[in-house]
Amino acid sequence: MALEVIDTYTLDEFWEYLNPIGVFLKSIKRPILRGQGDANWRLTPNSQRASTVAKYRGNSHYSNQIDMVVLFEYFLLSDFLHFIDEVGYPVPSESVTFRNAMNFDAFTDRFGISANDWPTQEFIPLLALAQHHGIPTRLLDWTRSSFIAAYFAANQVINMPNAEEFKEKGKLAVWIFDEEALNCLDDHIEVVKLPGNYSLNMAAQKGVFVLNRGHTHYTRDFKFNADDLEGLIDKAFQDNKRATLFKMTLPARLAGELLFRCNAFDIHASKLFGGLDGVAKAVLDFRLANKFSGRM
Repeated sequence: MALEVIDTYTLDEFWEYLNPIGVFLKSIKRPILRGQGDANWRLTPNSQRASTVAKYRGNSHYSNQIDMVVLFEYFLLSDFLHFIDEVGYPVPSESVTFRNAMNFDAFTDRFGISANDWPTQEFIPLLALAQHHGIPTRLLDWTRSSFIAAYFAANQVINMPNAEEFKEKGKLAVWIFDEEALNCLDDHIEVVKLPGNYSLNMAAQKGVFVLNRGHTHYTRDFKFNADDLEGLIDKAFQDNKRATLFKMTLPARLAGELLFRCNAFDIHASKLFGGLDGVAKAVLDFRLANKFSGRM
């Protein structure tokens, strides 16, 4: 079975599945996990979501995958690099070769006709830094910590604009796969790992990235269609029956209590996000969790 959904109905049941020394997680050799506030959301990187492209790219007379996706990502990354230079922050993997690769003419010569190999390794460190500071990229955030994945799922629920409505019938989810099973996917899924000094947030969150390399339509011959990019990572598992992707669900109404459980295990925003911004987020999370769970 390529996708296995495990529905849980109590916080204790959900927590036991995510217990690192519990029966379930111990059966997975090298678990990689991701929490999402809505169990119906697909595993789609931010830069490949139709809503993101519409928000930051807008209407365009360009209609192929290269212009609407790859060059969209390039311009975001190029602007990120520009403003890093403006304020003097260090650039990961800085080199003359990397700067040459970021030149627009060099980039389009290399990826302007076919970009099925994008991103190549020299771009990954800057993409990872951009991702952890809110720039849409095709890297999807995952973690090696089950409790951190649970935190992010619960946090997304209590921060939803329609949180009170969603908690009545909605479900949150933690997605899990075994990194050792990726060799069954014909190199379609790549786990990207970087040294912790590239991003303090990434280190604190025990973060890794997942990159889909199985999509081969990044050429000028293919028209842009957001549906083609939706859920590419879960599709890769569904199309290959030799590796299993698990989706663990919990009723959304328990999201506030789940955050309190995470806090009891020292998983909260002040530990996962750097500086005073993380502290402030922890304060607001606590207030929202109290309100959401009816403790106020």
